[in-house]
Amino acid sequence: MGAPQIIYAVLLGFSIADSFANNGRIRAGKVSFGQTCIRCLLTLGILWWGGFFG
Repeated sequence: MGAPQIIYAVLLGFSIADSFANNGRIRAGKVSFGQTCIRCLLTLGILWWGGFFG
């Protein structure tokens, strides 16, 4: 893995951690840890399929 992949993985980790810490709270909309995890997994899957991690 190169620097772009590591940076992106860290940013996704921050997103998941923030969602976990604020699960159920209301900001502009309700924060959902589950939806954040699904969104991150789908994004990683598309990036993997496209060769970003290859």
